[in-house]
Amino acid sequence: MVVDKDYGVDMSVMMALEIESGVVLEDIVSIWEQMDIEVELGECECSGYLPESYAGFSFTLCPRPRAMFAEGMDVDWSIGMLATFHIRAGNMMIGIEEIYRFIKILAHENRHRFVLSCQYETIYAVREEGGLQILREIEV
Repeated sequence: MVVDKDYGVDMSVMMALEIESGVVLEDIVSIWEQMDIEVELGECECSGYLPESYAGFSFTLCPRPRAMFAEGMDVDWSIGMLATFHIRAGNMMIGIEEIYRFIKILAHENRHRFVLSCQYETIYAVREEGGLQILREIEV
């Protein structure tokens, strides 16, 4: 939930992007730069806001590889980076479209597998060896 001092309480949705071990933060930052999106860079994380939906995002390297959180996904690889996107419910469609733009570049330029889910419950996209599969098309 998001509290806005001018508008009160607004429901938000969290999208999670779980990326295979071995991905480096510089690859993620490079994609945001291609998209002309500024990020704050830390030692093990980067964060920022998507320009159209103003969804906040954060990408964090895992201290050690871990199992996937997304329900219903049985994969034989471990997670090395976790990203979260917090989108106001009213901006959900445009926020997901912005995330899709990012993951399409990620899938094209990076070999690492990943899963995009809504609150770890509903799978929206999967990138395996065969390429990127968008499981829930969004029309804005």
